[in-house]
Amino acid sequence: MRTLVKFEYRKLWNRVSMVAVMAMCILSTFHTFIYLNMNSQWRAIDKNGEVVSGLASYRALKEASKEIQGTVDGEYLLNLKKQYEASADKQYLDEHRGYPCPYRILSGDL
Repeated sequence: MRTLVKFEYRKLWNRVSMVAVMAMCILSTFHTFIYLNMNSQWRAIDKNGEVVSGLASYRALKEASKEIQGTVDGEYLLNLKKQYEASADKQYLDEHRGYPCPYRILSGDL
């Protein structure tokens, strides 16, 4: 029985299947790096108020998430709101409003 499993395993992992698996790994890795490096994707605002894109935006978001770690309570939320009111994010979003539909729905203009 052990030799039967061994032979079935050899049939399953022959040279063609190994090449196919390696090609899929390489293709998925290239796809990931290309997707993360696109300038139109993954944009964020860093601490200096500049819009960054690509992997730099991922690093900026990772750095910003370290600042807001903690237990969520009333005092934490008030502090977070004060920080947001004084941040570059709010100024940027006030100047560059996105798709207006959600704002209209939330404000009851419909």
